[in-house]
Formats: sequence, C-alpha cells, structure tokens
Amino acid sequence: MMLSDLTWMEIRDLIPENPVIIQPVGSTEQHGPHLPVQVDISSAFEVAKAVGDRTGCLVAPPLPYGYSEVWENFPGTISFTVDTFMACVAEITESLVRNGFKRIFFLNGHNPNLPLLQTMMFKLMDRYGRDGDKLIVAGSYFMVDKETCDAIGDNFREGTHANEFETSFMMHIRPDMVHVDRLGDWEYKPELVLSYMHGVTSVVRLPDSRVHNGVYGDPRRATPEKGRQYFEACVNKVVEIVENFNPEYFGIQEVYK
Repeated sequence: MMLSDLTWMEIRDLIPENPVIIQPVGSTEQHGPHLPVQVDISSAFEVAKAVGDRTGCLVAPPLPYGYSEVWENFPGTISFTVDTFMACVAEITESLVRNGFKRIFFLNGHNPNLPLLQTMMFKLMDRYGRDGDKLIVAGSYFMVDKETCDAIGDNFREGTHANEFETSFMMHIRPDMVHVDRLGDWEYKPELVLSYMHGVTSVVRLPDSRVHNGVYGDPRRATPEKGRQYFEACVNKVVEIVENFNPEYFGIQEVYK
C-alpha cells in the first residue's frame, strides 16, 4: 500500500498492526547519454511498490535526492551534502517513530548513499534502540541478492554506473526512457573514480563532464530479459526480508532476556 494514498485516519488504524514501512531513497543524477537522471530512485521505488503489492507493507513517498557530489559538474544532477542526507534520514525516521511505526526499512537505490545509511543506523540505534521494540534497517535493492544477479549478467563486475545492470533494469521498468540508439556512441573504458573493492573505499578524482560521459561499465550488453530477471530477483529477496522483518532474521540475538 502506498502511504500517500491513505488518509491519516486510515494510517492511524493500520499502525497497531505493526506494519513494515519501506522508505525508498535514491538520487537524481546523470546516468550517461542513454538513461534519465531518475534511474536510482525509480528503480528503488518500483521494487518497493512491487514488494508492497505482494506483502501488504506500506511504501512511503520516495526520497529522490541523495549524496551525488561525485557528479557535481554533470547538468541535471541534484545533490545533498553528507550532512543534509543524513539529517533527512534522521528526520524521516523521527516522524515515522512519532507516528507509531516500529519497523522501518530504508530501501536504497544509489551506491554512495549506503555508507551514509549505515552510519545512520548506528545513530538511530543510539536514539531509538534503548527499549528494543523498534527495528530500523537499510539496504540497497541491487545488493540484497547479489549472487543471483551475478549469475544473470555482468551486474556490477565491469562498472557500477549506467552499466549493464542499470540499463537492463530500466529496459524492464521504463523502456520508454532508455535511448538504445545511443549505446554505440562512445568508447567504453573499465575505469572507476570511486571504488569499494577489497573492502577499501577509495576516491581518485571527481569525473569531468568535459571528458567523461558518466558511464562506468558496458551497457551495450543490456537486454530487457536481463532486466526482468534482475527485477524479479531483487523483488523476491526484498519480499523475503519484509516477510521476515525481525531481529532473528538479521542475525540479531537478544542477549539481555
């Protein structure tokens, strides 16, 4: 169910059922010459809506901005600073907790948001974790079932932005927004400016739109069929998470009983 479709009284009546509420977060940023700037938030939101349809959980309105400073000189990119993004997460959580929600899932669609969300989980635990009756988690839709996605195609092995995975995903959920005629317009280079490999976060330099087209990976390998498979794998895993949204599922043991 979409939270924004309900009246406040309908929401009030649902809260005693202790529903999971999914808060999609993403970005508005460049995704190369062939994809729109809404890729990250649209992908997370479509997964959330599909999960809501299958589980009956609530889906909050998507937060379309994230930390996108790496693309600062690419027109169309709208970015929060680190502090602003984290403040948004904190205040969304505060509002939902104040309403009475106890199970909150930040479903992320933008890779650089994730370390900030992980930091916020510690901050939120400090604030709301004292009584043990709330469970607030964050995860990226594209990472929840990485093993299955790796078996479908390139996934994120050869690039992490506007790549085969994201292009295939958009071919499935919004084919009208994929400019397939532009997929052969440039030379592909397996280079990265931001890396999470080997458990290390490293930044070399910010990309320059006068030199780079903003694509990291090879979207020429994308197909609608891969997109369907990626989408189903991600939705299935998030459904599993929502249907088992309890401390034990996440490996949390209650040691103070």
